Amino acid sequence: MLADQGLITLADTGEASATVLDVEENARDLEFVAIEADLSPAEDAIAAESPEGNPYANLLVVRAGDETDPRVATLAELLASEEVAQFIEETYSGTVISARS
Repeated sequence: MLADQGLITLADTGEASATVLDVEENARDLEFVAIEADLSPAEDAIAAESPEGNPYANLLVVRAGDETDPRVATLAELLASEEVAQFIEETYSGTVISARS
């Protein structure tokens, strides 16, 4: 994401995800700190990932033949509910985006 925003450049890692060790240029001397650093992505982020086309999205998948199982329909409905969206926002403070976003 930071490379996409032109803030750093990364080494070509092929299909593997880049890590801090793959940073080739960091002209702004950005410091990489874990979520535990008491930062809020919603308030302290320099840039934010787009939820569209994000390779880290969670998906609800079922076995072939279970697509019409009423339990699956109920679970899908609950995952997209306002209550779950509110829980995710209160618990993760912007580090996780709900299906409703």
